[in-house]
Amino acid sequence: MFSKKEHKQSNQKKSIPELTVNHELKAPYLSQTFIYDNKRGYKCQVCSTGQSILKKNLLKHVRNQDHLTNAKKGLFTELETYLKELNQKNASKGQKNKSSQDLQNQKNYMEFLAFCMKENLSFLQVQAIGKYLKNMVLKNEINFLKTSSFDTEEISEIARIFGTCLREEIVENLSNNKFSFSIDSVTVKGKNVCGIKVRYLKQAKDTNGILKTNIDSQIIGLKYQGESSDALTYYNIIKEKLFDLDERIKSNFIGIAHDHANVLSGDKEGLIGILNRECSNPLF
Repeated sequence: MFSKKEHKQSNQKKSIPELTVNHELKAPYLSQTFIYDNKRGYKCQVCSTGQSILKKNLLKHVRNQDHLTNAKKGLFTELETYLKELNQKNASKGQKNKSSQDLQNQKNYMEFLAFCMKENLSFLQVQAIGKYLKNMVLKNEINFLKTSSFDTEEISEIARIFGTCLREEIVENLSNNKFSFSIDSVTVKGKNVCGIKVRYLKQAKDTNGILKTNIDSQIIGLKYQGESSDALTYYNIIKEKLFDLDERIKSNFIGIAHDHANVLSGDKEGLIGILNRECSNPLF
């Protein structure tokens, strides 16, 4: 059996190994300042409050201005030394963690660039995607990556929705601005495909909020053709994919770009000849 005095000394001895900050820094100052108060926590011998303090709050207590004011002269220098060492250790640990994180960030950046290049994305596409993701991270809007499946059917359905909205925007721009278009055909896996791309001036605000005028280029339509197509077939494609979108569009058409195939460039029987007869504006 222990006496009360021996039991108290035994509790004080047990308290010393438990007084470890962040499981790294052993603090002699704490072992001199606090005594173990059974299971209620620790009592400060410097302050006269008599309140028990939980182990996790010891560091907060010694940094409190009241404790600094009440510190005994014999222990005050030790307290200053202890806090200085603790701050230096935390700063060193923070710098080490920062260096490790910087290294990991560089590795992740290189891995992202390698993936984009493997997928044959152009430098401008990689730059645009990277800047867009960076902006989303800064706004804390990146959590969708954890929950989204990126299923191809889902992407296709969303693309159709966005495509409808984009076409409405292009139609509005062509209805209010002069424009030109380029037309060409290409054979893909045995199928002849005709494509039309429009170009027009568009005003938009830059990142600084300044209104600027830029040349905007957009694909307006694709059309499968037969094995051979005459000038009238090309004109009907243009009419379906472009002129019929809005009655105002045809009057804003002022120029065309094409290769020198006779079916396109002919002034009488070619596409140019038909457009000159059908459109009121002189064509470039």
